[in-house]
Amino acid sequence: MQGLELAGEASDMFPDRVALARLSLSGLDLAATLAALLEQELPPRPAGDFALEVEGLQVGQQGASLAKVAALRLAGSGGAIETSRFALRGLSLERGPLFADWFDRYGYRQITGEMASEGRYDRQSGALDAERLDIALPELGSFGMRYRLTGMTPDRLDTQDFSDIRLEAAQLRLTDAGFYRRLLADEARRSDQPEAKIRAGYLAAVTGLLGGAKAAGPLLPPVQRFLRGEATTLELTVAPAQPVGLEALDQASKRGPAAVQRLLGLRLEAK
Repeated sequence: MQGLELAGEASDMFPDRVALARLSLSGLDLAATLAALLEQELPPRPAGDFALEVEGLQVGQQGASLAKVAALRLAGSGGAIETSRFALRGLSLERGPLFADWFDRYGYRQITGEMASEGRYDRQSGALDAERLDIALPELGSFGMRYRLTGMTPDRLDTQDFSDIRLEAAQLRLTDAGFYRRLLADEARRSDQPEAKIRAGYLAAVTGLLGGAKAAGPLLPPVQRFLRGEATTLELTVAPAQPVGLEALDQASKRGPAAVQRLLGLRLEAK
């Protein structure tokens, strides 16, 4: 499909124009996929390689540009071991009517970004490896995640039985590129309080969320460094001694945050 443009009546709440330079789809049963989504069912899995490509996506409102995407590609392969790769390039969010208040509040004119992910799924063993999920927004920050789950066999997924799913490992990374400073400045301006007091309030709230200073243990110092502005990156590693299921996690949560930390083998670093 090439040169698609959809235009509707001007709206204060929603985009009213979508333009698409090119869309290409191969290897997927589009009709069956849409039917499954409408019935809230899992779509049929591809028999072989598949790809979805989008180029030159533009979204507008009241004659102003809201968002642009230079290119988007989703590709993968079927079979006993399924793979998937996703990449989004040239994302641009702009100060249109829909986002104007938020952009003005934090002093942004434009937000750019990229996103990429890769994964593999072994149908026989039920192992799902999210090898990469990276979101980069240079004006705000970045987020990265990796994890491995087991017990996700097709039969279990079809019946929505998640009792055998186990978390083996995970890693999360959050980097601030200036948004936290803007957030503090905005709240200080609106509350007429010094930023130091705002930081202290955030720290108290997070400490309470972690169950208090004693329960938070080694997780608290990295959080303190981040909230005080002494570090810009937090890296959380999940390394349990053995794979953790939902039942074990639920039981640990009832004993408090410290029990969850021990069960998951949590380690937090601030950089």
